[in-house]
Amino acid sequence: MEANETDPKRILGALVATLRRARGMSQGNLSARLGHVRGLSQPVISRIETGVYLPDAGQLEAVLRAVDATPLDAKHARDLALAAVVIDRRMVTA
Repeated sequence: MEANETDPKRILGALVATLRRARGMSQGNLSARLGHVRGLSQPVISRIETGVYLPDAGQLEAVLRAVDATPLDAKHARDLALAAVVIDRRMVTA
């Protein structure tokens, strides 16, 4: 599947980037805040924000806490992640 503006991974990534920037954080700052979470280095944050990498549930929750996501933004992020998983599974079974 070619990534585009309707790809939930890309939309999720854009949401994470927007929330991070709204808090005045760089990707490095966010990564440093997430140092306790395995696998969330600055390059991985970049891959999340560009829609290349879909974080697992624990990673996503840690990111949402680190950027102080509102409950509505957090729900939107979780919904996007779920949609991405569903689409990926459909691609595998097709």
